[in-house]
Amino acid sequence: MLEILETHIEAAKRREGRCTVGAWVDSLDEKNKAAFAVLEANKTTVVLKDLYNDLVAAGVQLPVKSTQFYAHMKGACQCQK
Repeated sequence: MLEILETHIEAAKRREGRCTVGAWVDSLDEKNKAAFAVLEANKTTVVLKDLYNDLVAAGVQLPVKSTQFYAHMKGACQCQK
């Protein structure tokens, strides 16, 4: 059991400070990155479910499911702590 736990501890250390959504936003071109920053700044008035669904419907290849997307937008993911 200890070996399994240590494996997961090491994997967690490698992921520490990383956020899939944050990395995805960093990979966007400057115009999209700036627009995303505006949305993040107005996160209390943006309907995140609609935003996520519209991106998916438009064919945007998001690297995460909706729950991780919402967590990042609400400032609850590990990259913003």
